[in-house]
Amino acid sequence: MPYYIGIDPGLEGAITLLQDRNNNIELEIYDMPITPTNLKKRTQMRVDGQAFWHFLQSWRQYNPVVCLEHLWGFGAAINIGGEKGQFTFADDYGLLRGLLIASELKVLMAPPQTWQAAVGKEKCSDKTGSIKRAIELYPKHSQMLIKPGARTYSDGRAESLLIAHYCKMIA
Repeated sequence: MPYYIGIDPGLEGAITLLQDRNNNIELEIYDMPITPTNLKKRTQMRVDGQAFWHFLQSWRQYNPVVCLEHLWGFGAAINIGGEKGQFTFADDYGLLRGLLIASELKVLMAPPQTWQAAVGKEKCSDKTGSIKRAIELYPKHSQMLIKPGARTYSDGRAESLLIAHYCKMIA
């Protein structure tokens, strides 16, 4: 029974573990683990590498195929608030990639345009397009797209699910 992990990187991202048992889908969706990091004059939220590593190790027994959204340019395409925000995102992204390499799991990189086209997300749609498509593909699991304590769907959760779906398609 194959397992697939889809990762939408970033502080608002998420991690989906998808298992397909003869078309009986089981899902686990987790928000990206984050932790406060103390800087000289302020505290900044960053990806929690240790917690992410524990996720990977707890799933190792299933021999999953992991698919990480492949982002190679952190310019205007990623709206994360200036050069410092872009550096922080790139640093966290590098942390995730490094931990995935160290895990020795099979890792596939998924450029956004590629996975979005493959799963049928509407072209030029914003993040709500990911939510809409995830609900269309997995209607029984739509409530998992809502973060605990929230009232609305999370695009990070939806995109991690779609990336896991893409991983299932290509693995």
